[in-house]
Amino acid sequence: MAGPYQVVTQFRRKRDTPPFSGAQGTARSSLGSWARSREPFNLTKVTTMRATHFIVTLSAITVLAFGRSAEGLILGAMGNDPVPDPGWPTGAHALANREDRIGYWEGPPFGGGEYHFLLAIESDQAMAQLLDEFAAIVAPDKQILLRDEPLSSFWLTAQSEDASNLTAEFVIWTPERWNVLHRNPLHPFMMDSPNCGQPCPPPQLIVSTPAFQGIDWSDLPPSCSIVNQQWRGTQTEGEASRSFELQVFDINSHKPLPHVTVTTEHQSEGDAPAKTCTTDAQGRARLVDLPRGAYRLTLSAEGYAPRRVEPFPGERDFNSTTVVYLAPAHALTGRVIDSDGKPVAEAAVRIIGLLGIDGLTYPRPRGLEGTESDAEGMFRMDALPQGYCQIIVLHREYPTAGQRREIIQIPAETLTITLQPPETAQPPESPEPAE
Repeated sequence: MAGPYQVVTQFRRKRDTPPFSGAQGTARSSLGSWARSREPFNLTKVTTMRATHFIVTLSAITVLAFGRSAEGLILGAMGNDPVPDPGWPTGAHALANREDRIGYWEGPPFGGGEYHFLLAIESDQAMAQLLDEFAAIVAPDKQILLRDEPLSSFWLTAQSEDASNLTAEFVIWTPERWNVLHRNPLHPFMMDSPNCGQPCPPPQLIVSTPAFQGIDWSDLPPSCSIVNQQWRGTQTEGEASRSFELQVFDINSHKPLPHVTVTTEHQSEGDAPAKTCTTDAQGRARLVDLPRGAYRLTLSAEGYAPRRVEPFPGERDFNSTTVVYLAPAHALTGRVIDSDGKPVAEAAVRIIGLLGIDGLTYPRPRGLEGTESDAEGMFRMDALPQGYCQIIVLHREYPTAGQRREIIQIPAETLTITLQPPETAQPPESPEPAE
């Protein structure tokens, strides 16, 4: 591969993990055995040149290796061959292996643990039985999601299967995998995930309500939480539009924040005009006349660190208020020096993980991810939230500088970051002649 770096990607499978067969034999990638093994993949740097090119080259390789068939990193199968219990709550295994299951898939890539079981429920009686089985799962919470539109699944599309008989979907995480991916402070990418520190999602049953006219959806099992995702809104110029409500609070006092500017941008329509609104005295803002789709929100207020919310639900009205917390803004300053104590100019200082004081990911608006050191080696990043962050420093003359630092608490004293010179490669010693 042309470029300043060569990257060797190694996919390994545990020796005691057998190759896929049966229900799992339709996994659409040779990477499947690695993904199931849960072992990390290794990126080995072979040639060292400009460190500033590493991230770009690595991203390009990721696209080349995996972009052609996204489902290749997702495991699954059509049909209802038995799926083993990987550690679900009691009662989930039987529901996952119902006879009316038409397929399943497991994600996310490079982790796994989130299972989607696709069900073709054909009668009110079968749906009533499914609801009872779901309610019998022993878990702290269970959610039934009601939708008044046909269901769809990328997995069925990838298999060229008809989704018209898909009327319910059972979604469940393996708690152990969730904790490893999103609640393990040693996980290298945890702080960049919007799920960082969040509890494991409850088992979910997604139902297309029009297929079951004989079911009273107002009388569902009391042990389940009901999430009404049924389509609401008005028709504007022939296109479905939606209205959503947002409420903003101070992250420390939990008092509502007035005068917060909320900017709404459509994610898939780059030239669509952005819309803005402002929260009232109760911290509420209503977003109206949003065309169907997913959105990116940016929230900003004087004295607070701006926050990005994406993707914001635009596909359907969730009939609930989205709550967002803003943290007080602080500046992070520091100085980059070399091993002799001399300032290093033009060092790129990048934030790679940012948490609010509540320990949850605090996404910043795009374009505010970092800065550069000046001639004196000084740098400053403004409008960071009270909380925690991790940073890396990149410089063309210090290819080993881009290393993850310890977690830094914000606000903090002025940092001093020392870049070490690249190690001088020593020629291998000649072997001693055999006697």
